[in-house]
Amino acid sequence: MQTLTELGYVQNQGLLVERCFAEGKIERLPAMATELVQLKVDVIFTVSTPGVRAAQSATTTIPIVFVGVADPVGSGVVRSLARPGANTTGISTQLLDLNAKELQLLKEILPRARHVAILWNPANQASTASFADSERVASTLNTTIGPVRIAKPAGRAPGFSEEYPRRRTHSSPCRS
Repeated sequence: MQTLTELGYVQNQGLLVERCFAEGKIERLPAMATELVQLKVDVIFTVSTPGVRAAQSATTTIPIVFVGVADPVGSGVVRSLARPGANTTGISTQLLDLNAKELQLLKEILPRARHVAILWNPANQASTASFADSERVASTLNTTIGPVRIAKPAGRAPGFSEEYPRRRTHSSPCRS
């Protein structure tokens, strides 16, 4: 929003931003996407593979822009990185190469570390790919991975407390 303001856009004067938050409840995404289509927005911006899929199910004409999709081609949200096709485009967070670097840095800081816990969500394709890559890299560093599965976005591993206060839920997915 700050960048849009710096570019001369003024909220409620030629620019209206509808914010929707699923609050960790992926099942809410289709209703939110449908509501945005009904509001006749000019573009849908989303930050996850499930968000893209919900938007794609709701519209084939409104542009969909994403971030936070680890493997847009592998997950089927675009045809290719060079030519995404249809009404969907965005920025991939396909950063599996960082897993190796992160584990290498950890070993430099803690050279005697032999067991590393990794939080991951087996229901999330990006998380699963990242976890598998971490296991591969760990074996080359004489380290074992202790998987800590968090099966739901709102789920937490034992011993972790909730950091953020819960948001209110509204009757409308996007509007209060």
